[in-house]
Amino acid sequence: PEEALPHLEQLMAKVPNSPQVMARLGQCRYLEGKPEEARQLLEKAQASLPDDGPLMLHLAKLDVEGGKAESAIELLNRLLKRDRGDTEARFLLVSALRLAGKRVEAEKELAEYELQNKMLKEANNLLQVEARTPSTDADSVARIGKMLLELGQEPQALYWLDKALERDPRCQMAHQCLYVHFT
Repeated sequence: PEEALPHLEQLMAKVPNSPQVMARLGQCRYLEGKPEEARQLLEKAQASLPDDGPLMLHLAKLDVEGGKAESAIELLNRLLKRDRGDTEARFLLVSALRLAGKRVEAEKELAEYELQNKMLKEANNLLQVEARTPSTDADSVARIGKMLLELGQEPQALYWLDKALERDPRCQMAHQCLYVHFT
């Protein structure tokens, strides 16, 4: 935030009604420990950017910190509906659910978070192996694509599934993943 702040303040002076600038400045203010100013900027920007992921996440953080569990849960569910692979939002949802006294739901979300984290680490390991020693095997990159699809990382997943089909146009795992994804 220290590096971004002077640029955002300059932009705010030039285009004071820009929702994008307000949203990013609001995030910086949150990270600076200025929650009141952060909330004011984020809420003002939200009217024009109702589906901005980072904006929703930071508003939800402010809600959890302020004891507004239901508001945070609503924001985080909307965010996870758009991006089910957002592990930060899912972990914050666990906190919001606990704050609301919804223990069973919180434990369910925690289990999902842990599963996603495990899959993300495994996908990262496969990607590192592929970067260090590129394979010619279609199944290895199809496995990367499959995991990324399960994590909600569609563009990256489709890239790796396409790579698998370039290597072997008959790769069953890639075809199956693409069939399930597009039907």
